[in-house]
Amino acid sequence: MAYDSGSDRVILFGGLSGSSDRAESWPSGAWAYDFNSNAWARLAAPVEPATRFGHAVAYDTQAERVILFGGNTGGSTTSHTWAYDFRVNRWADLSSMGSPLERAGHALVYDTESHRIVLFGGSPSPAEGLLSDTWSYDSGTNSWAHVTTTAAPSSRERHAMVYDSESDRTILFGGSSAGR
Repeated sequence: MAYDSGSDRVILFGGLSGSSDRAESWPSGAWAYDFNSNAWARLAAPVEPATRFGHAVAYDTQAERVILFGGNTGGSTTSHTWAYDFRVNRWADLSSMGSPLERAGHALVYDTESHRIVLFGGSPSPAEGLLSDTWSYDSGTNSWAHVTTTAAPSSRERHAMVYDSESDRTILFGGSSAGR
């Protein structure tokens, strides 16, 4: 889920219901929580990403859209990038060449200083191990770029990241280095 500051709502998409991996137990579609009315509402957009879990979302304040990347869609992971615009209740498939490897269990955060989404880690599949790569996404050009760093956290999945705007840095916490 991500906080959409433009609409003052939390946007939630997909996930797992309970502990089952069966597709029929996956909640479908997007939901919005409105703080003023203290209520959830289903956002029934005409086109939506496939139901998934293990994906990540972040709110791009410059583009005023929720960006979703990757996840497990039932038998495989994906490398698709989607954007949701609450103002028009529309999802757009922004998948492009040069995107990160398909993955689930990664994390996204929006860097307000560089106006980019930052992605770290995850796993392309349970059999393929974990990743320790960093990518940035620019909504303005709809492009991903691999970021080379001098030091990086160890490979992991199911971690959390936040952006500290006062210090202009991304903070990563926890996760699993054992794989699924």
